[in-house]
Amino acid sequence: MYIKEKFNLLVNVNNIFNVNPILLRPYIIEDGVNKIVSILEVNKSVIYHKHFDKIINGIKKRDIKIVPINYENYILPVSYNLKTNDIIINIHPLGVSDISSIEIDPRNLYALVLYGLIFRNSFYKKITS
Repeated sequence: MYIKEKFNLLVNVNNIFNVNPILLRPYIIEDGVNKIVSILEVNKSVIYHKHFDKIINGIKKRDIKIVPINYENYILPVSYNLKTNDIIINIHPLGVSDISSIEIDPRNLYALVLYGLIFRNSFYKKITS
């Protein structure tokens, strides 16, 4: 598989962060990672993915670092911070203000986690054919 050296999802929209985590602090959703893990674990029966347990355990152990934010000036739901190796999940494009199973379908939430994981791994050419 060939992986592009440069990735542009949208014209004039930076889809990669390279910032100090202090700059994201005002947008971070309080207890967001725990909310994501809780929602996904409760809804495991409707999320059909063979690596579900491995991914959830990776998030819990912080091997997979996720930073949930609500940043209205950024139009993409997922990004990656090169400086910290964090997967950024931005809920603002979803039209919600907090992470809950009422506001966000758990399958969509899991899809965002997977998207972020694949996006992050693509920078390290860890995707195999």
